[in-house]
Amino acid sequence: MTMESSLLEFKNIAKEFVGSGKQRIVALGDVSLSIQQGEFVSIVGPSGCGKTTLLRLAAGLDIPSSGRVLYDGELVTGPGPERGLVFQAYTAFPWLTVRENIAFGLNPSNPIQEDERITRWLEKTGLTEFADHYPKALSGGMRQRMALARTMIVSPKVVLMDEPMGALDQRTREKMQSFLLQVILETNTTAILVTHDIREAVLLSDRIIILGARPGRIVGEIKSDLANPRNHHQLATPEFESIYNRVGECLLE
Repeated sequence: MTMESSLLEFKNIAKEFVGSGKQRIVALGDVSLSIQQGEFVSIVGPSGCGKTTLLRLAAGLDIPSSGRVLYDGELVTGPGPERGLVFQAYTAFPWLTVRENIAFGLNPSNPIQEDERITRWLEKTGLTEFADHYPKALSGGMRQRMALARTMIVSPKVVLMDEPMGALDQRTREKMQSFLLQVILETNTTAILVTHDIREAVLLSDRIIILGARPGRIVGEIKSDLANPRNHHQLATPEFESIYNRVGECLLE
């Protein structure tokens, strides 16, 4: 995970919503953050602190109430193919096969080349034998691999992930974490992960951003300088424990 130049920037971001009874809800307040090319950043914090809101602003699904979001120096005003999004829910088109789900965002102008890309991602995700099955036949982990493949097949520069492994059991989650690390390293994609799991954040990330309670503001920033390539054996090391404890202490402040 190499870091070269700033790719995504949040500049003095604030976001407000109008709740029931026209109550004003401030989700984020004055957040500034720069994310470098090839960096893996995790965002943690208490429920309701604006983690998902920040991700949606990066994706262009929401517009800040004040401040600016920049991608490669350009103002983000809406979604774009350079920013892929993976949700926690198993997002799939149930009427399409696994192959068709993965291929959904591709341009069909060059079917031979696109078919080769689909085949590569089926192999990479271990879903080749399920290519002609429908999503209902897949386990939770398989569906999330399919969702990640559908996002990554269009070669986004940034992948934005909103707790994509939150609903998985522990063993499946660990397999998905390993798969995600492999994909991000191979493609040198910039990654932003929203998670409640501190262990996950420390293991996967170059840097962990801690948001305080609403209105969300950055209250801490901790580097995770574990040796690469990352693996689950590192969970038992003193280095991991030290970073984990620092993140936990920051969340308690």
